[in-house]
Amino acid sequence: MSEVITGIRTVKMYAWEQSFIDLITRLRRKEISKILRISYLRGMNLASCLAVSKIIIFVIFITNELLDNLITASQLFVVVMLFEALRFLNTLYFPMAIENVSEAVISIRRIKVWGQIIAFGCRWIFCKMPFCLVSLCSN
Repeated sequence: MSEVITGIRTVKMYAWEQSFIDLITRLRRKEISKILRISYLRGMNLASCLAVSKIIIFVIFITNELLDNLITASQLFVVVMLFEALRFLNTLYFPMAIENVSEAVISIRRIKVWGQIIAFGCRWIFCKMPFCLVSLCSN
């Protein structure tokens, strides 16, 4: 707790408050824009999850009919069930896996940065991450 108070005193003593406010505001705006973009992508993915499989099944059966192939009820049932099974794999689980892998990579980078900060001991360190200026002591 004393390191936090010392950091606050240092910021106030050197009149860095406005620059820190500007930095934090800029980082928050950037974060909000990325969260908004991710929300749009999730919404589009969910909408496509519901519509694309039905459209693909329709196009396949229209193409099959235009090629003068007969469609039996058993073929129709098998194709529809296979597409329904693949729908969740392609439109829900695959994007979720990509999202989880990217979050894991970001977490690993943050752990590495904290490990480097702790390894330096008791010094002021400027990082590329949003917490900016940090003072840590190894005692």
